[in-house]
Amino acid sequence: MKQKFPLLVLLASAVLLQGCVIAALGAGVGAAAMYGNAVQRDAYVRYRTDTERLNFDRERAGMLPRSIMTYEQWDNGQR
Repeated sequence: MKQKFPLLVLLASAVLLQGCVIAALGAGVGAAAMYGNAVQRDAYVRYRTDTERLNFDRERAGMLPRSIMTYEQWDNGQR
């Protein structure tokens, strides 16, 4: 009986905690997607800031400013 007890505990744990494994995997995938989205938003903010700085310099030089893409345009690869 002593040899079967650890196997019984392992089997019971696997059956009772199977939903927790799925939830943990889902949380990990969600966190990775959120991090990727945050990195992309930061890249757009840098693009926008750089373009605004460039436009300011262009206007001081008497040139027309360049248009700044929306996030959707920038995200669709029109960089």
